[in-house]
Amino acid sequence: MLSFADPEYPLFLKAIPDRPSVLYVKGTLPPDHRTIACIGTREPSTFGTEVTKRITGFLASRGWSIVSGLALGVDALAHQAALDASGHTVAILANGLDAVYPKKNAQLAEQILARGGAWVSEQPFGAPAVPRNLVQRDRLQSGMSVGIIVMQTDIEGGSMHTVRFCLTQGRQLWAPLPPPGVHAAEPKSQGILALCQKPGRELARIFSHESEYADLLERSFATRPPARAIEGRQDYEVLLSQLEEAGQALKGRLLQSEA
Repeated sequence: MLSFADPEYPLFLKAIPDRPSVLYVKGTLPPDHRTIACIGTREPSTFGTEVTKRITGFLASRGWSIVSGLALGVDALAHQAALDASGHTVAILANGLDAVYPKKNAQLAEQILARGGAWVSEQPFGAPAVPRNLVQRDRLQSGMSVGIIVMQTDIEGGSMHTVRFCLTQGRQLWAPLPPPGVHAAEPKSQGILALCQKPGRELARIFSHESEYADLLERSFATRPPARAIEGRQDYEVLLSQLEEAGQALKGRLLQSEA
């Protein structure tokens, strides 16, 4: 059990305004601050499945800890790809650490611990994974990371909660761009296309968001899309460079603010 004052409390998470005062951890947190959240739909298409495996496996093999929510679909694929690459991964749970949700991923969750990863939650033992806790869990995924890669989502997918938290927390956003044709036509790809191709002013209307988030989209991304597109394997090294730059910049700002 980590309080905000503990030195082991994740540095990036300290920076979000609604950070948990207490964090429950089982296992081993990343040895440094090279953390990236990889999230997406619970029902990925062939495209979503393949890019999740490739991108997370690549980053895990390069020393990046993969943060995700242990949900079915993209989350489980991201955790497994990190393990397959002998990398580190963190599962952010919406319930207490005395249980695993969903139960279908119980074996995967145990593998995460056995391979040196961690479970993290702000919920005390016995707390269930109710809808409100699931949404609140999403802010911890982006909050622990330099940013997020949303692998695949529809316009109204649950992953958009994490996208909203990511942008309001001032973190970076990436997404793999599906190629024209059948992959781009997938309903589950429409959110990705919007985030990569439409400016924030237009997204604020598409998402029907009001107040602070809409203001952020219109102000900070008025004439450009909020997500950086990953168009293929040729962009992986560029992604790696962008992650390193974003991580160093964020770490520097946070350490300076604590000084």
